[in-house]
Amino acid sequence: MRVTNTDLLANRNKYSIDILEKNIKHLDEKILLATQTLIPEFCVKYILDLNIEGGGEETYIFDVCVT
Repeated sequence: MRVTNTDLLANRNKYSIDILEKNIKHLDEKILLATQTLIPEFCVKYILDLNIEGGGEETYIFDVCVT
């Protein structure tokens, strides 16, 4: 079964973790977080991106303020 971002947004269905993992390459992390019930292990494996040095869009979240 192929699941896309449109499926997640259009349907109010909750998909199993297994189906989400099989389709992870086609899914946006923010849409997953907003529409699905996820387990911590899934979030750590597929959503959490600790590549702070790579300068990802949301790396500011992990910045340490030194005063």
